[in-house]
Amino acid sequence: MDILQDIVFPQSPHHILLLKYLFFLTLLLLLPYLSVLIGTTLFSIMHFHKGKKFENRNSLIFAKELIDLFTVNKTMSIALGIVPFLSLTFILAQLLFGSKLSFTSDLIFALLLFIGSLFYIYIYKYSFTLKNAFTLVNVKEITNQNLVEEFEKLRKSNSKLLSKSGLIGFILLLFVSYLLVGVIKVVSSQVTENDFYTLLFSTETVLYFLFFIAFSISITCAAIIFKYFKSVSKIYKKEYLNFVKNFTLKTGLIFTLVQPFLFVLSFITSPNNS
Repeated sequence: MDILQDIVFPQSPHHILLLKYLFFLTLLLLLPYLSVLIGTTLFSIMHFHKGKKFENRNSLIFAKELIDLFTVNKTMSIALGIVPFLSLTFILAQLLFGSKLSFTSDLIFALLLFIGSLFYIYIYKYSFTLKNAFTLVNVKEITNQNLVEEFEKLRKSNSKLLSKSGLIGFILLLFVSYLLVGVIKVVSSQVTENDFYTLLFSTETVLYFLFFIAFSISITCAAIIFKYFKSVSKIYKKEYLNFVKNFTLKTGLIFTLVQPFLFVLSFITSPNNS
């Protein structure tokens, strides 16, 4: 049973047109935020493990600043992520009223996954802050052995949480993105039957998802460059800025060049009626 079938109702042509505009405006808020969240989380996890493995201080600093970039506070995540996602669910339920297509349950499930991913990403963010705080404590100056043991247990527990929470949050974000991309792809394909799960795992949907990931990485690189080189709020060392520039320019260029190739493949495999 459709969860929203009791609260949606037929709309006039003018209202349908307005809902279509609201649909695209909602996507303009949700997709960029979801993109940069995926990109910054991925880069942060990569640089955290790289910095931890090779004891690279620049990588660790970069990882911490990346995860803070678009998780400034929970209000930002609610306004740019959860609210647009919920709005998109209601708008699509209204636009598809009377048709055989229904994605309400799928989008609500994706929304719950999105909330879960934000929960783990914020755990990762705060665990990173605790990790930096632990490094400021000199255990040798503590004379009480019980306190030292408790401190070491807490530090190890936080280290495990830091390693796992970011990865779990990122994986959940990928699931959310795939479901959202699948819904958009099915709607744009103009199918008349609700064969969502068939098209969800089709070649065109997978290519469309890969294109979205490439776009996410590219737009994240652009946002990083803007932060560090256009609106610098604090002074960074030249060595660190060169490190950031070298990574973002190379990564952004590679995934920008990949996008046209994926777009063409996605276009070729799309159904003729779409």
